[in-house]
Amino acid sequence: ETELTELEPNNNQKKATEIETNKNYSGSVAGNSDVDWYKLVLPEDGYISVDFKHEMLSSTSGCWNFYLYQEDGITSIGNYSHKYQVLGNANLKTNQIGLKAGVYYIQVTRGDYNTSDVVYTVNVNFTQTEYTELEPNSSAKEATNIKVNKEYSGSVGNGSDTDWYK
Repeated sequence: ETELTELEPNNNQKKATEIETNKNYSGSVAGNSDVDWYKLVLPEDGYISVDFKHEMLSSTSGCWNFYLYQEDGITSIGNYSHKYQVLGNANLKTNQIGLKAGVYYIQVTRGDYNTSDVVYTVNVNFTQTEYTELEPNSSAKEATNIKVNKEYSGSVGNGSDTDWYK
């Protein structure tokens, strides 16, 4: 499978590398001050999951962190922190996250372990569907509209996350 590469500089939201869903993008975080931003445009409602892979390291420390943001690049998806810590000795795949059509960002930062010479790969898997919760939906005001006699999928990100439907 073809791998695409981040486009430097992509150290802030305005210079984010635009990515397509269901494709691998490789990058590296060169040091403490390096940050990689990716811009994701979803043309339709659906759900995503993010695969973050890398060469296996002997460290069990957090080597990378990545965050999922709404279009403003500040507000996390949902009402809880979408921080994911990737360990040196494991790859990571997120749960499915339902999202409305729109613009979203992924930010990758270095963790506690020096990974300046290690390449990572990120892939945003996307499936279009109208039968999933759509973040943010953590209050009655933000509730996901649903139809009767239809099955919807959703996920609860952590102990403080809630999903509302109407």
